[in-house]
Amino acid sequence: MTPTGGRAVVVARHDGEEMAAAYLTRAQRAFYAEGRDVTREAVLADLAEELGLDREAFVTGWASEAAKEETWRDYAISQRAGVTGFPTLVAGPNDEGVYGVVTRGFAPGEQVVTILKEWLERIAA
Repeated sequence: MTPTGGRAVVVARHDGEEMAAAYLTRAQRAFYAEGRDVTREAVLADLAEELGLDREAFVTGWASEAAKEETWRDYAISQRAGVTGFPTLVAGPNDEGVYGVVTRGFAPGEQVVTILKEWLERIAA
């Protein structure tokens, strides 16, 4: 996801994690399946509106310095966690505020669940 697209997901996340996931899914479909330019403000706002978000509030939030800073904080978390490519599943934070990579690349659901359970057991110990 581009920084502008990532920032759009951050703004959508203000309406909850489910909205952020829905927005990310919609933005990826728009880019990969529909060939839309998801670096453009108007396209990002159209996608937000399709999902029921207030267009003007979305655009205002997307253009804000606060959203830009929050986006860069998210990228910094990814970098500190060891994300080097996509897809990567990151879990955390643990008691020390540390995030960690659960999987790099595609992994079947059963494998991800097993890895997550082991990770949670380690941080709970």
